[in-house]
Amino acid sequence: MTNEGNIPLTNVVVKDELPCGMTYNGGSQPWTVVGNEATTTYTGILQPFASTTMSISVTLNPCYTNPGTAWTNIAQVVSMEDEDGDDVSDDDIDSDPDNDDPTEDDQDEETLNVFDLALRKQLTTAPPYNYGQLHTFTVQVFNQGNVAATNIIVNDYVPAGYAFAANNGWTSAGPGLIQNTIAGPIAPGGSLTLTLQMTLLQSDGGERDWINYAEIASGNGPNGPGFDADSSPNSNGPNENGIVPGGSGDDDILSNSDTGVGSQDDHDPAGPSIFDLALTKIATTAAPSYSYGQVVTYEIEVYNQGNVAASNIQIADYIPCGLQFNPALLNNGGWSLAAAGRLSRNIPGVLNPGSSTTVLLDLVAVECYTNPATAWTNYSEITLATDETTGNQGNDIDSDPDTNNGNDSGGVPDFNGNISGTDNTINNENGDEDDHDPHQIQVFDLALQKVLTTAGPYNYGQLLTFTVEVFNQGNVTAKTSSSVIIYRMDIVL
Repeated sequence: MTNEGNIPLTNVVVKDELPCGMTYNGGSQPWTVVGNEATTTYTGILQPFASTTMSISVTLNPCYTNPGTAWTNIAQVVSMEDEDGDDVSDDDIDSDPDNDDPTEDDQDEETLNVFDLALRKQLTTAPPYNYGQLHTFTVQVFNQGNVAATNIIVNDYVPAGYAFAANNGWTSAGPGLIQNTIAGPIAPGGSLTLTLQMTLLQSDGGERDWINYAEIASGNGPNGPGFDADSSPNSNGPNENGIVPGGSGDDDILSNSDTGVGSQDDHDPAGPSIFDLALTKIATTAAPSYSYGQVVTYEIEVYNQGNVAASNIQIADYIPCGLQFNPALLNNGGWSLAAAGRLSRNIPGVLNPGSSTTVLLDLVAVECYTNPATAWTNYSEITLATDETTGNQGNDIDSDPDTNNGNDSGGVPDFNGNISGTDNTINNENGDEDDHDPHQIQVFDLALQKVLTTAGPYNYGQLLTFTVEVFNQGNVTAKTSSSVIIYRMDIVL
């Protein structure tokens, strides 16, 4: 502050206007803050043509409104007295104190150039989803600073559950990394949106398999590379990756620290909610062929191939001709007869993404004299489950849980060395519905019937004819053995 007149001045009141983006934090002398104005009084004697310096300290803060005036700090003289204590404010020869006129020499301003970019990513393709479906994402970049931004490079980190082919300016920049460049400029307060398309893939399941993060890698301000005021471009750190789609901090472009609710505001996730359960069934009782009355133990494994937890999983087991259920057997606790030929069981607890759980079932092998092609073929199926994120019944992405054993594609059991391609599959191979699976045990059962076909009355010396018929009552082909014993008997009547 300079006295350009020829009379000494004292009690000079100076006002500092704190703009959006600045808060008072002290100074070289006491300041009184009311609202967005800080005032102080210079009580010394300011001689003609002399100068004095005072300081005010401010804290730099984000400003999301009025980028044209944000971070512009204005100071001006409000009033002054001569040495006799008389107010001489109106006597200033070339300015009027406290009139907010930037052309006058009793007022001056200083603008801090703030470079601040933020990013928001969203999946715009609406559910329901299907594997192999093309998904569309938008990546919106915001200029929250007060200088124009150009040459902005955006990273996108492709997860296991998506496949990428170049589109809309996006190109591969390394394993799991694609990039796009915004030439700009993006003016202060403005934004620009990129579009990205990727193909949804099936995986083994996991919470992060379909989380797709995007991040600002770099950008330029008016004087070259920009130094972002509240984030670290191209960092892709653990706190940033702790934000999940739909969770706390998602789509948050107002976070201004790595540890804030949204972590860094130049990094954001998007992705679908995938509910996907699958089931396989095997027999753990080792036997090349089973005997009637023998207990067959089945292991039924349920897999969570999605990215959301499942609970209240219910499975059905369809009892065929040739198998019987006995609730008293070792592994049958929890199983109950829900309808004729159908058992039901609830799997307790929560099945997390990428995990599996097993239950056992004991059935007794018995005779079956009808439908040998389907006899002893036991199917299990998921009938319903709850999506833990919504509390509602899960909408499985690639199967239709129900209690109808006849409406599931695939499901042909591997049998007698023949591989069907749809047994014990969990990725819908060959059109198989992966929440439904069979197991067929081998039963070898031959029977014999002998009948005298020569009608009476009979005479001594008469030739009698008999028929011997062999029946295959099992489900495997009977072949002649390598060693055959022939019994010959002559009967004299």
